[in-house]
Amino acid sequence: MPKKVTQATVMEGMTSNEALKAAQVDKGDDPLIKMAKVLASNTSVTDFSSNKMGVSDDGAVEVGKALGKNNTVIKVNLSDNEIGDQGAVSIGDGVKKNTYMTELILNNNQIGDKGVKSIAEGLKFNSTLHKLGLAGNKVGDNGAIALAEALKENNYLNTIYLGEKSNGNKIGEKGMNALAEALKAKNKVTSIYFDANEIGDSGVAPLADALKTNTSIETIGLRECKMGDAGCQALAEALKENQGVKQLELGGNEITDAGCEAMIEALKANQNIIGCAFGAKTKITKDLVDQVKAITKANKEAKSQAA
Repeated sequence: MPKKVTQATVMEGMTSNEALKAAQVDKGDDPLIKMAKVLASNTSVTDFSSNKMGVSDDGAVEVGKALGKNNTVIKVNLSDNEIGDQGAVSIGDGVKKNTYMTELILNNNQIGDKGVKSIAEGLKFNSTLHKLGLAGNKVGDNGAIALAEALKENNYLNTIYLGEKSNGNKIGEKGMNALAEALKAKNKVTSIYFDANEIGDSGVAPLADALKTNTSIETIGLRECKMGDAGCQALAEALKENQGVKQLELGGNEITDAGCEAMIEALKANQNIIGCAFGAKTKITKDLVDQVKAITKANKEAKSQAA
């Protein structure tokens, strides 16, 4: 059990992950400022987590500076704070310079398009980051477009959270068009989550088109995206051709039996899909939901036997 570490102790120097994690219990006025200054020169910490700490832009700015110098931290989690564009701009600069970090989670902050544009610019130069979490922020179409441009150049990022369950952003059709176009390019994105964005059927359509040629994506999150039958039908049609997707999260939408029936046909045609969830609250009749569960279960068992 690591002992409690105060801000004063943090300033004396950190020598272990346990000590830095213990510092999280000392909540104060943006405690990250002092912790980040230590992080810049620390050579032992690999997991830097400071979520639900009331971190503001001032603390995030210091983290960005530290990431540009630190060469040991692999995972950074600053979720559930109050980081806005100013802090995200600095973090983006850190992403550009950092050559060790593999995960950056910034879910549930106040980051908008300006901040994401900086992070996207950093991704054009970064070759180590694999996982990026931006769910629950204020990212709109312009931020999504900047991220899409980065994906055309970055061949390392594999997991992207632009939404997670009910925590989304403000990405609409325009942003989805850009992201879908980027997913047609050669990249290594295997999991992408658009949950709780106002995409609608018109935003799902370009994604479906991208899936006809994309060979890397395995998991797609589209919960609470205001998708109806037309969007589900477009996805289903694409999945008859796609051989990479394994998991679909479609809960909390406006899909009815018509959309589900189209997806059932896709699941029968594509045995690579081993998970397709429509959520607990759905307009789809139980019989069709049960059919989806049975088919994906059979697909999973067939895949297991073939392995």
